[in-house]
Amino acid sequence: MDKLQYSKLCETALEPYRSSDQSSGYDLASSSSEPIIIPPAGGQAIIPTGIAIALPAGYTGRIASRSSLSCIHHVEVGAGVIDADYRGNIHVVLYNHHSSEPFTVNCGDRIGQLLIEKVFHPQFEAIEPDQILNTTDRASKGLGNQTNV
Repeated sequence: MDKLQYSKLCETALEPYRSSDQSSGYDLASSSSEPIIIPPAGGQAIIPTGIAIALPAGYTGRIASRSSLSCIHHVEVGAGVIDADYRGNIHVVLYNHHSSEPFTVNCGDRIGQLLIEKVFHPQFEAIEPDQILNTTDRASKGLGNQTNV
């Protein structure tokens, strides 16, 4: 896939772009004509980008947090998977984890980054509960290496 078609759904939408040649993600910006204020302590908002994309079959778009928003403002992306058959306006769910400061999103503010990823769709095969999955050194250790959680 060398090209990805996109459509601007409003005049305030900005084309997704990479900040440098080595950037993995494409910056996404708010297209909201009004400022959106996200309350502190877990407040959330759904921010429109005004962009629709045409992902080919076998690919997904994943919206990830921008490190500067996470580090400086405690704002992170919530849900963020774009299916290959979705052609609507891409929205970014943002959560404000700051304990006391609201966060304001203005039109044109970079709010997330779009990663294009190849997906694998295996056919699931159920086995009987008494059968054992192939073993690994880790086995069922999870959640901080706790045993059998």
